[in-house]
Amino acid sequence: MTKLLKLFFSFSIVLLLVSCGKDDDPVAKGDLEGTWTAIAYSADIKTSSGGSALSTIVATGTSFDYDLNLDGSMFTTSGSYSANQTVTTPDFTQSNAVDYTNISGSGAYTVDGNIMTIEGSFFDFEAGGMGMTGVGEMQTATFVINGDGELILNQNETITDTSNGITVDAKIVSSSTWVRK
Repeated sequence: MTKLLKLFFSFSIVLLLVSCGKDDDPVAKGDLEGTWTAIAYSADIKTSSGGSALSTIVATGTSFDYDLNLDGSMFTTSGSYSANQTVTTPDFTQSNAVDYTNISGSGAYTVDGNIMTIEGSFFDFEAGGMGMTGVGEMQTATFVINGDGELILNQNETITDTSNGITVDAKIVSSSTWVRK
């Protein structure tokens, strides 16, 4: 009985290891290629300069008719979507809805494991009438294709921009979910 029990536990551990390993398989770049349609987007952006907080921007996408095409090493975006956003500064808080229409963008991207580096941005974004898209910086995002076949991109990084002698750090935490078209 003891030998049978040990054999059962050994078999269970092997089965568990094999099934868990499948969840961690990296997505091949070819699996990403094609056209994806956005179904969700959220962003939390905190800006600061010299250690002082400048603003916090929280945005949630809605009403998507927005596509992302990944082809080789280039991406294109097209379509429209809306975003509900709240901008908070030390002096005021403002909430509004913004419609982004007739968007078309493009840029290069590379993939290394589950990290995608993007030249520019997949989403347009503005706060207080000022565009905050891409700012010419390379951005990175982790990605996964979940069990439902959805492409999920997560960004968690700080981008530093210096212009006119002023350095601004933007801490970006965002997530977007896409389904294959």
